[in-house]
Amino acid sequence: MNRISILINCVFACLLCSCAVSPAPSPGADEPVEYCIPPLVGSSYPVEFDYESEQEIVLPKAPWRFVSDIPEESEGLEVIDKDHKIFVPEEEEDLWVISRLFAKDLPKAWLELWVYSPSEDSWQNKPLAMDSFTASGLYYLNLVQSKDGEIYAFQTDTPYYFDPNHIAVYDKEAEVFQEIMFDESLPDGEIIYDLDQNLFWSISRDGEIYRIDPDKKTVQEYFRSENAPPLSFINKKVERGSIYATITQEGSVFKNLYYRTLIYKFDISERKEEIIYNPIKDDDYFNSIFFDRAGNLWLDDHSMMTAGGEWYQITRSPIFITDRIKEMNDQYIWLNPEIVLESSNGYLWFRSTNGISWFDPSGGKWCWVTNEYALNPVEGNHKDVWMGIQGKLYLYPID
Repeated sequence: MNRISILINCVFACLLCSCAVSPAPSPGADEPVEYCIPPLVGSSYPVEFDYESEQEIVLPKAPWRFVSDIPEESEGLEVIDKDHKIFVPEEEEDLWVISRLFAKDLPKAWLELWVYSPSEDSWQNKPLAMDSFTASGLYYLNLVQSKDGEIYAFQTDTPYYFDPNHIAVYDKEAEVFQEIMFDESLPDGEIIYDLDQNLFWSISRDGEIYRIDPDKKTVQEYFRSENAPPLSFINKKVERGSIYATITQEGSVFKNLYYRTLIYKFDISERKEEIIYNPIKDDDYFNSIFFDRAGNLWLDDHSMMTAGGEWYQITRSPIFITDRIKEMNDQYIWLNPEIVLESSNGYLWFRSTNGISWFDPSGGKWCWVTNEYALNPVEGNHKDVWMGIQGKLYLYPID
């Protein structure tokens, strides 16, 4: 057994102890309150508990700090659910929050864009003017910023709603997103953003790779994959640095194949494709691809390939086990969490239907932050992690 496996297994054995909630510190104490939810508490119930009823919600505790209620334009409506996607422009302190709101008796959700100023503790509503962007696809709506400061919004093809792809750019004078009208219709399949070249790349369901130039407004076929059939089986959600397809600083596109047991690599400059085989075979699968700053490739909480090509299987946390399902003979369901962030302190932040948690690769510790669903914890420009949960904005100071 290698040293990494020994470390992970040993640390995992102490998980329940290391994540126990500590007593509140006495006044003036320097140590913050331990805020991790104990997995055995959060993932288990009394024997007579009706596990089909709703679980008690545990929101982030200190040193997490509640900052503000996220405003909404819902006068006269009964909002029954909401979620939020946060974006922080480079060299700015303001947070952009896109909210998706569901109201009783309304057939569809709607989107709102609010900008929060931490220094002034104030909110400003900005019109989205993106009628082509659907609220159903907020999970797949991404905001990115070019090296020149342009802010793009793009909604990639989804596995459930099959919404068409759209790319918009933020008009700073009009303070609104304007959809880019390309010379050709955008292909189906997922889209990823190439920061170094200020280009978008699209992998279609037929295995074609398209080069999309937002400045020239052109769509060109760049490469036709020899592995077209497997490419058509993939779920469709993309964010730079993570999720089903990703682009590395070296200019290669990575994508998972064959129901997530193989990885597709495409070298953009050389126009060469390669299949990477994951030697860790079991009945489980992974959802997302994530490269950390050291160049390690992570497949959810399933396995990791180092920059040198060595594979390691991860000892998984009980955080991601959900309730028994009666229709499946009371089997537990694994939630297949996705890595959505590597913060500056090295933590990997996971999102699942069991909420938000982080994993410290250097020490092997898992921490369950909240069992309420959140779309994307993000790190601001002052080493703070921000998160929007059901209309509330939270802050976690890393330093």
